[in-house]
Amino acid sequence: MAPLVALSWFSSAASKSLEDGQAIIEADTLEYNQSNESVSASGGVTITKGARVLRADHVEFIQSEGRIEAFGNVLLVEPSGELIKADSLELANDMNQAKATNLGILLNDGSRLVGQEVNYWRGEKTLLTRGAFSPCKPCEEDNNRAPTWRLRA
Repeated sequence: MAPLVALSWFSSAASKSLEDGQAIIEADTLEYNQSNESVSASGGVTITKGARVLRADHVEFIQSEGRIEAFGNVLLVEPSGELIKADSLELANDMNQAKATNLGILLNDGSRLVGQEVNYWRGEKTLLTRGAFSPCKPCEEDNNRAPTWRLRA
C-alpha cells in the first residue's frame, strides 16, 4: 500500500479544519469520480493530517458537499489523544457536524462515552441515542465488564 498525498481539492472542504497542510491517504484502492467530485478509498484506509489520524475499511470524500463518510472499523485519533471508535462516521461542515453509529470514545482522563447513534453540532449540542457515560476506568480483572458507575440514557 503506497501513500498518496492528496491534491488541493482535499485541503479545501473536509480537511481545512484538521490543520494546515496536506493529508496523506493510504488505501488498497483509490478511485476518483469526476462527475460528482468524490473520492472512494477502500481496504485498510489510513488518512493522516497533522496529528489527526482516521482509519477505516472504506472512506468516501464528497468534495461538492464538504463531507467525509467512513465505514467499517472506524478509528479516529484526535491530536488531544482521544480515541473515537465507530461502525460508521460522517463528518460535515468543516468537522463542525458529525454523525456516528455504535460510537465509543475514550477521553484523555480515562472516562468513556458510548452511544448507539450520536449526532454532534460543535458549540451547540451532542445528542446520544442509547448512550452512556462513565468516569470509571475499565476493571483491571475484566476489561469488558460494565463500569461500577455510569450514567445511561
